[in-house]
Amino acid sequence: THTHTHTLTHSRAHGITLCSCLGGLNQINDYYADGYANNTCILANAGDNYLAISQPGQLAPCTPANLHLLTGGNTIYAPNASVTVRCGTTMTGEEWLASGADKGTVIKDSAQLSSDKIVAIGMSYLAMPENA
Repeated sequence: THTHTHTLTHSRAHGITLCSCLGGLNQINDYYADGYANNTCILANAGDNYLAISQPGQLAPCTPANLHLLTGGNTIYAPNASVTVRCGTTMTGEEWLASGADKGTVIKDSAQLSSDKIVAIGMSYLAMPENA
């Protein structure tokens, strides 16, 4: 199992819209699963993908029982707190969180973010522990 922790900001650059915090692959079981936890993701547009999860063959709508991608504890910012999750079907962020597959994750309105706040979030990930 691998776990990724990052601050991700996605914006329009050079005419390209970066629109997923995570494009993940649903593995065959939890032993092979990747993890995406304790991240901060800032999306540029309402309705952008927070997660786009795929797997070989068909994936039924994601549920904790059939999802082998470990997620949780993430903070997602998007305009109007509106995000999309693609996992066998397309669902809203509210539907995704209600499924129980992403415990501890919150989706917030990005209107509350300033440039200073975004830099502070990034710097918090770069700070050394006091006892290092």
